Amino acid sequence: MKDWCDRRKIKFVIVILPDQFQVDPELRKAIFAKYKKIQEKNIDLTQPDNLIVNFCRAQNIHCLDLLGQFQEQGQTRQLHALRDTHWNEAGNRLAADVIFAYLEKNQLIAPKARQ
Repeated sequence: MKDWCDRRKIKFVIVILPDQFQVDPELRKAIFAKYKKIQEKNIDLTQPDNLIVNFCRAQNIHCLDLLGQFQEQGQTRQLHALRDTHWNEAGNRLAADVIFAYLEKNQLIAPKARQ
């Protein structure tokens, strides 16, 4: 994709969307309670994202990992629909705000879009 975009002078950005398991402490608590063999101390919630971030750095690809912001906000409010892995309104708003800020900060959007 990067090569295809580069050949066409298109800016390429990868956004890493966190899984609900990474964000929702209540979901993790329920899973660990049900599956006793899985222990939280053995789980690195950032590992999948870190693999992608490191790949993007090595390939000089713009990359935005939403995990940190979602984990922070997920401590005080629900970001996913009830019994559903899709974001609710708050999750969609958070993603939109963080993505827009990243695009703006890295000058990846046209000036018209900033108005």
